[in-house]
Amino acid sequence: MSWIGVGMAAVSVASSVSSNAAIADAAGKSAEANKLYTERDMAMQHESLSVAARGVNNEVGMMLSNLVAQGRQAEAQMASQRAETNVYGNTAARQQAVLAMKEELTEDSMIQQAESKMTAMQTKMTETKYQTEAKHQQNLQSYNNMMSQQQSTLEIASGAFSAGLSGYTTGLQMK
Repeated sequence: MSWIGVGMAAVSVASSVSSNAAIADAAGKSAEANKLYTERDMAMQHESLSVAARGVNNEVGMMLSNLVAQGRQAEAQMASQRAETNVYGNTAARQQAVLAMKEELTEDSMIQQAESKMTAMQTKMTETKYQTEAKHQQNLQSYNNMMSQQQSTLEIASGAFSAGLSGYTTGLQMK
């Protein structure tokens, strides 16, 4: 066997192994970078939605506090009117019941609006979770596609054999 053939086979093996290592390194780095980007993006969206949810809670709290203050003001006005018009008994009780009913309906409406907003936030958080999982799957598929471009052991061996045979033939022609 010619030394040229052995040298060409060795260079072919070294080149293929080096190429496989470069593909594996690039695939690993790309997958890790995509994973970090996806996780950071999800964390930012989650934090944004959490801040919005806290804002909804604060808004509802302020609205309910304002409702309590308005209810007290309405009760005071009603008490003043009763005293001026000298209304007592059933009429006063009905007025009080109507006021209480209005307050409860307003409170229920506010709470329903807040629950609606919170449900929308939860839906967005769920969508973010599923989008993140889909991105992770795409990242894994991309990694697998890059790794599939590596040469198998059989391909490396046949390439080395071909290069060695070519080198051997070249060596015979040089003699």
